[in-house]
Amino acid sequence: MSTTEILNKQEQEALGLLTARTLIKGMVNRGMLQFSSDITNCEVKPQTRHAAELYAIYLIDFFSDLDKPFSKKDKNKYSSLLEYLLSIVNNPSFNFENSIQKLSNSLNQFNDWIEQEGTIDFTDFPPAIKLKMKRKDLFFICGNAAKHHYARLNGVNERLVNSVKAAGGTIAGNAMMKMRTELCELLFEQLFYIHIQKASELLTNIAWAIQTYLTPEYQRAYKVDLEKTKDYGYEVYFFNYPPHINSDLGKNIYWDLMNEVRAKPFIDRFTTYPYRTIWQDVI
Repeated sequence: MSTTEILNKQEQEALGLLTARTLIKGMVNRGMLQFSSDITNCEVKPQTRHAAELYAIYLIDFFSDLDKPFSKKDKNKYSSLLEYLLSIVNNPSFNFENSIQKLSNSLNQFNDWIEQEGTIDFTDFPPAIKLKMKRKDLFFICGNAAKHHYARLNGVNERLVNSVKAAGGTIAGNAMMKMRTELCELLFEQLFYIHIQKASELLTNIAWAIQTYLTPEYQRAYKVDLEKTKDYGYEVYFFNYPPHINSDLGKNIYWDLMNEVRAKPFIDRFTTYPYRTIWQDVI
């Protein structure tokens, strides 16, 4: 039995939201990224190459398969964390006076962005090669290339071959394997690094939209134990669980989620400046 099989709808939603906030905090923080001081035209770049690779690994968790009962191996379930989060906005468990609206907007903006296609023309690559792919394919390729060793990159090879075909070219799988390492490095250095900037802006918007969505629930649930606070000399608090948070595991998840709201995201909202890349559109 998987962990989520014993969770009801509200407990599953709490787990999905907690997972999203944890992932975003793992990516968008000052240990991983450098931020310029201008929050209206902010420049964002990784602290190190290792930080960029770790960012790529975290990012693909938004698009990776989920365990049951979220997996689409079950009828009417979801193939990724992002798809599951998008489903929440249609039937939210903690909505109060339309507090869900900003989360709906930010998730759809991020989803639209990663679904956009771009054409990449490496004219100086031996041989010259043109690729056509969605941004989420770029992230899949870079994240898996950073995460897995050579013998576990068949999925990356397949996506690269399909990207060549989508751009009107042809290439055999074996031929792609010979150039895969260098091609992945080009994609990482010339494209993924640049995309970290806009991805971080959009992910930060999601993190703060979760904050907005859950703040009314946090305000309802947060209570101070006055007697213990007086005895210990510091504030002792607890959360009043909503009616549908029933299981011990569900209560643990809900408690961690409320503490996540209490802590707030690491990084304040910011906007980045538009620019053009070899992606051949404005990021």
